[in-house]
Amino acid sequence: MKKILLVLLLFTVLTCFPFLLYPSVLVSRGNDLEEFFWPMIYFSKSQIIGSHSLPLWNPLFFSGMPLISDPQAPYFYIPNVIFLFFNLDPAFVISVFLHIFWASLGMYLLSKNIFRFSDKTNLFLSALYIFSPKLSAYIEAGHLGLIYSYAWLPWTLFLVVSLAKKPTIRKSIFLATCLSALFFTHILIFLISIIVLLLIYTYTTLKYKTSLKRNLIYILTTLVFNFCFMAIALLPQLEWSNQTTRFLLIANKDIYPKWLGFSEFIKSSTSPILYGYKYLWGLDTEKYTVIGIGVLVLSTIGFLTLKKSNKIITCLIISTVMLIVLNNISPINFFLLTQKWFSLIRVSTRFWFIVLFFILYLAGLGFEK
Repeated sequence: MKKILLVLLLFTVLTCFPFLLYPSVLVSRGNDLEEFFWPMIYFSKSQIIGSHSLPLWNPLFFSGMPLISDPQAPYFYIPNVIFLFFNLDPAFVISVFLHIFWASLGMYLLSKNIFRFSDKTNLFLSALYIFSPKLSAYIEAGHLGLIYSYAWLPWTLFLVVSLAKKPTIRKSIFLATCLSALFFTHILIFLISIIVLLLIYTYTTLKYKTSLKRNLIYILTTLVFNFCFMAIALLPQLEWSNQTTRFLLIANKDIYPKWLGFSEFIKSSTSPILYGYKYLWGLDTEKYTVIGIGVLVLSTIGFLTLKKSNKIITCLIISTVMLIVLNNISPINFFLLTQKWFSLIRVSTRFWFIVLFFILYLAGLGFEK
């Protein structure tokens, strides 16, 4: 396992090399990290150290805004303790680096224990996961919460399948902890994940013919622990929700990204660099659904190895997600706009991680083949 960890560490260094060498690549881009997260964490840190208290109100943004009820407030996500011990710029570099390493380890364990691939394929998928242009887009845009949530997604998938196959209280608590980490890093990814994971849990329970009653008890236990872990922030957020700017989206629907046509989606999903650097640099961050030509070839080979029933399920799930991701050019856009949940997500490509995991699994099958 030590050799595996060293290889995963090498992958992480390669992924993070630009901002390890030049930290300004990460922290000084005039993006969300510099203009939103940096001042919020700086203010919180200065109040905690200087006043020995948690500030409940942030006067630095707009006319002031509450912090406890802000989903992106830094207080209750335990890894943020790093900001108390380091200057902010190096703390951001260390934090992002550690989260990407955690993402690679989670993907390795998911591939090894759930996908049941060989060690070479497990490492290959770990590399693909953290080399993903989607993660790079989050880093470029300074979407700190999305970077962090990206690290927890493979862990939640790994644990929910493990819990369904052989439930234990330890797995239940660990899954609840990972779900809470998703909640404290990006609440929208958390909500999508909860729905997806419950479906996976049900499917796995039925597939392996485990006790429905026992599995129901364990998943309910997980959800109770999860609620207890996040209640300190969830309850104030629910109280504040009607006053948030996101709530205004129900009346004034404005969902991104706005696709210029299906051809743009195909270009952004295959390999945008093939169309030149001008096109690549002009591509909106939220349109980064890039998979890559090589990965598409491998996943196509993997898809062909599936049983007919699994092919149908895979096509149905990917097609459903794509109908949401396509937003304004989706054939069901008129229906989606009538749904409150669609208005509140604001960015339709937040669902793309579902397709990403399917593609990774199929690419693993193709790589094995």
